[in-house]
Amino acid sequence: MNRIRQLFRQDRQRKLIYFKKGKEEIAQCNLGMLLAVSIAVGGSLLLFVLITPLIISDWVITPRHVVILPAALIFGVYAALLRRRQQVSCRLVTVSCLLFELVVLLLVGGVDLPPYANVPATFIPFLYVALPCLFLIPLSAQYALILLYEAVYVFFILRYKSGLVAQQDILNSIVGIVISLIISHITLQLHLREYFVRTKYWEISRQDGLSGILNKSACVSAMEACMQEQALATCTLLILDIDDFKTVNDSVGHLTGDTLLRTIGNVLTESFRSTDIVGRFGGDEFVVLVRDAADPALMEEKCRLLQRRLREATAAVCDVPVTCSIGGVLADGRRVSFDTMFQQADSAMYQAKSTGKDHFILRPYRSSGGLHSSFE
Repeated sequence: MNRIRQLFRQDRQRKLIYFKKGKEEIAQCNLGMLLAVSIAVGGSLLLFVLITPLIISDWVITPRHVVILPAALIFGVYAALLRRRQQVSCRLVTVSCLLFELVVLLLVGGVDLPPYANVPATFIPFLYVALPCLFLIPLSAQYALILLYEAVYVFFILRYKSGLVAQQDILNSIVGIVISLIISHITLQLHLREYFVRTKYWEISRQDGLSGILNKSACVSAMEACMQEQALATCTLLILDIDDFKTVNDSVGHLTGDTLLRTIGNVLTESFRSTDIVGRFGGDEFVVLVRDAADPALMEEKCRLLQRRLREATAAVCDVPVTCSIGGVLADGRRVSFDTMFQQADSAMYQAKSTGKDHFILRPYRSSGGLHSSFE
């Protein structure tokens, strides 16, 4: 029993993550499906109007049939207009899809109910199965709508249809809901599996294989995006270079050298916040973008603490002392360029390295580039 409860909790957690982190992608997918289904409903209605008289000789078209066509057209145009927007509210898309389902159920229910008191319903059980599979919406919202509609549907069936036909319609609708729930759950699980597999491979493609932090390409993209979020940025860019890493690597062996890189990655990850961007540019060079922080005293203390933690952590891996040189650039409410900031931090790092091992130099960001005096 505990195992079953644990599986349910894990499944619920996966769904929460999926609908939260993938909401933009889900919204675009739902909009595309809303447009496609609206076109399909209109086309199917025209097809049924054409072929039904050939199969049922006394069948006549009624306003209940015709009203479905403009409703499908309205939703199709609405979905097309939403897709043209650069930004669309994910909640609005979800509500629109649920409203589409409700309108379809109401209009088709009007066809399946009176005046056909002695004819079993044809479309409602099918819609129960099909509609929840069309859109990526939490099942709780989908089936709250369906169960509410089912209560109204059963009320009208009992009121307008004869006993045996009413019983058959109710049974068919319940079977449709049960089958729908099973198929919808399976469909959602397939989407979850695809999403998490894709997410896993995306994370692997962004990760440096040795240090476990962002690789150069992912790191640059993340930092550029961060600096472009605001017209005036407050941040600190740090570049760390391990002192004499080639000598250390040759003396302890490449396997131990790889362990050192993983240790350094762990130290950097633990020393900064989850909102900061930490990456390896290759070899023994690491880069950190500290967001919303540009106080010189705070950053100086951060560099001292980082160098001390690095010495302590690497001492447990090998007997050779491992230190680093750090160059940093601080921008406090400035319009910044990643390339310019990186060049200035790189220059500061090489100056720190030239003064001796285990040193750091921090400079204020200058739009003009070039060399600048440090805060010290």
